[in-house]
Amino acid sequence: MRVFAFIVSSLLFTSLWLPILAEECGTQAGGVICPGYQCCSKSGWCGNTIDECCNGCQSNCGHPVCPRGRRAGIPRGGAGDMGEISSEKAFDKILSQKPFAYGF
Repeated sequence: MRVFAFIVSSLLFTSLWLPILAEECGTQAGGVICPGYQCCSKSGWCGNTIDECCNGCQSNCGHPVCPRGRRAGIPRGGAGDMGEISSEKAFDKILSQKPFAYGF
């Protein structure tokens, strides 16, 4: 009975922690972009340190923490270009759903 209880509790513990340990962004997470202008590291984690922003960054790269010469891909504006978030086709589909200028 103790072995069974140990196995069940181990499986439960593992199933609760595995989603937390999964990557957050980039190719490892289906192309998800990090929130709040955080960089996406080459291994799929969000953050604003040299590890996430300067060494093989996937999105929102070029943070001021990067040493000179390693700030490739500096996004324009607050959170980067719309093209980093959505394809042109998907964006056009959203715009075609409803007119935005009611009463203007």
